[in-house]
Amino acid sequence: MSGFRAVWSIILAIFISKNSFIIGFDFIIAYSRTFVN
Repeated sequence: MSGFRAVWSIILAIFISKNSFIIGFDFIIAYSRTFVN
């Protein structure tokens, strides 16, 4: 599950720097749609 690890890496990065929370969240949504589809 390399994709799952990538998602968690992004989430951890967001928690480390909350300034890019909105950008990170938007990226997770786009990544999720790509991963599901």
